[in-house]
Amino acid sequence: MDIKALQQAVSQRAEEVTPELVSLSQYLHKNPEIPFQEVKACAALVMLMEKHGFTVETNCCDISTAFKARYRSGKPGPRIAFMAEYDALKGLGHACGHNIIAASSAGAAISLKSVLEETGGEILLIGTPGEEGDGGKVFMADRGAFDDVDFALMMHPTTGTPKLGKISTACCDIRVFFTGKDAHSSRPENGINALTAAIQTFNNIDKVRPLFALKDNINGVILDGGNQPNIIPGKAVCAFTLRSLNLENLERLIRFLEQSVSAAETLTGAKARFEFGGKFAEYYPNRPMLERFKLHGEELGETFEYADQSKMSGSSDVGNVSVLVPTIQEYLSIGSEDIIGHSPAFAEAACSELGNQVCGKGAKVLALTGLDLLVDEDLRRQARECFEEQVPASYRKKK
Repeated sequence: MDIKALQQAVSQRAEEVTPELVSLSQYLHKNPEIPFQEVKACAALVMLMEKHGFTVETNCCDISTAFKARYRSGKPGPRIAFMAEYDALKGLGHACGHNIIAASSAGAAISLKSVLEETGGEILLIGTPGEEGDGGKVFMADRGAFDDVDFALMMHPTTGTPKLGKISTACCDIRVFFTGKDAHSSRPENGINALTAAIQTFNNIDKVRPLFALKDNINGVILDGGNQPNIIPGKAVCAFTLRSLNLENLERLIRFLEQSVSAAETLTGAKARFEFGGKFAEYYPNRPMLERFKLHGEELGETFEYADQSKMSGSSDVGNVSVLVPTIQEYLSIGSEDIIGHSPAFAEAACSELGNQVCGKGAKVLALTGLDLLVDEDLRRQARECFEEQVPASYRKKK
């Protein structure tokens, strides 16, 4: 098997489809859709993959805007999945560049398909909605979407010099709904103050904060605490984001929150109801795989730095995939370092000329990394060994 010829074929195919990828990216950018409502984006991706010979399963895992596009060679080999995100931020559009993620992952799958009959194996494009919401990958991982995957890959746009091996923390969102009893403020003894319960919950959290593990945090806001100062409010709503280095510590934080709410219930007489969002697992970047991504990126003129993994970071549902299979989510730059994510300037960068270029470059780098996994048994072994060393055995499903 001539690896150089295969690489050339994959690279050429990536260049051929780049105009389609840019068109897709621009279409998504002009039609931003919030988490789990990505109807146009999902349809556009499904149409593109069917056009290029993939078999597509829609409504994947009972999520209307999730899908799995698959191409089988009919020969033995690993199953390589590229992950597509395509949801936007409410009020900001594609200020996280998911339009580029979708285009580059689709392009990687299409490009790698061009050599699959020779290499063997299977390629998937998995459409994962709602990353900016409760996390489509959280639910899809729990419902088995990655059980037939051996390796998972995606890239993410960033600004400044891309950082390799960035980790992310475990995270979840929780809403607490307090119910008390309305009363006029002249007769407070007739009411049960739900706002007091909410405020007391925040006070209780601050009292137990010294018991948090290093880099753990509970941050919250009061969304509803009444609207008339002369009325004892019978309803109040709080929203909390909990972050921790890992899921085990996150569960401990959740218990702290539940105990803080319970104490407030006891003190005030108000009753609480919880709504839990998806639990984002911490992310384990697979070093052997990301080194191949780095190699191919540098061949195309990219410059990388290794991330300082001691620094606190955000969260992503890609972590829920990384605890199941060897996974990478690496970065390519679309602008200068003064542009921050989740900002109008980042949204503008995501449809800039450089952003368009990264659609094709991302597809090529991902496809070449996927090709390495298809043909290099040593790389596959190293990736699996790294995965088994990194990820606690309690996280992993038997495959």
